[in-house]
Amino acid sequence: MYEDKITKQLKSIFTSTLTDEVLVGIGDDCAVIRQKQDLVISTDILVQDVHFKLEWSSACDIAYRAFAQNLADVAAMGGRGVAMVVAIGLPLELESQWLLDFANAFKNVAEKNSVAVIGGDLSKSSALTIAVTVLGSLDGREPVTRSGAKVGDKVAVCGKIGSSAIGFKKLKSGLVNTQIDDQNITDFLYPTPNYAQGIWASENGARAMIDTSDGLFKDASRIAKASGVTIKLFSAEESVPKQEYYFGGEDHALLACFPPDVELNNSWNVIGEVIEQGENEVEAIDLLDDDLSNAFDHFGGGIYV
Repeated sequence: MYEDKITKQLKSIFTSTLTDEVLVGIGDDCAVIRQKQDLVISTDILVQDVHFKLEWSSACDIAYRAFAQNLADVAAMGGRGVAMVVAIGLPLELESQWLLDFANAFKNVAEKNSVAVIGGDLSKSSALTIAVTVLGSLDGREPVTRSGAKVGDKVAVCGKIGSSAIGFKKLKSGLVNTQIDDQNITDFLYPTPNYAQGIWASENGARAMIDTSDGLFKDASRIAKASGVTIKLFSAEESVPKQEYYFGGEDHALLACFPPDVELNNSWNVIGEVIEQGENEVEAIDLLDDDLSNAFDHFGGGIYV
């Protein structure tokens, strides 16, 4: 795999994603974008055998997931995706065709969501590693942070909770994506955040919001801690096991706190309320103390332990 040759191929692939906001794309020392409004910036990383397994995931699967988990962070701030840069560490045993398949899949989802891919980096690596930095615009709106929840707010979610974790368990048990048409496995491999609802939430009074990448309980506790409140969650959905519902992670749903008088659209479901700060950051009537050690932690050994 020759770097200059592959860079030329990648530039050709991603040219179609460029928008009027991009002045300089792939091929220079830096990309250049023009913005008049405040930028939101986030970075996420995917590491082989920590966040995905090649036995389970195609290049297309990994590209889709890398894109989704980054743009979901922008949506959780009430922003619109503008551009991404993608850095990839490749094991020598991976053929160049894998990278081209990844690039084409990433291009397709970027075009669909009007996000320009404007650069990145390539390196050899002992494990496949993908780091994406996303740039977004607030288009004149104020950012929706984690710290604005108020007592009396209703807590609502946009997206599925727990399905991705169920899909992971099925994959871990031996099912493979190509062997079965299973919605839970699809939700794990292909998360589908409703990005536009992040903007809708911002425009309709959301006071705090987060992307549920690390599980409902843990991400709700982050809002509660930042806001100085307690979040009281109602019972888990009957169709989802309690463990996966509260602690599963990787759903990339949007969790937001709205004033009680805000009328939510059909994309949102109320799952709790904000109450005065108590002993615990999150309360759930169907959780026991023994359940609370199960939240996902990136430094706890990874999801494959």
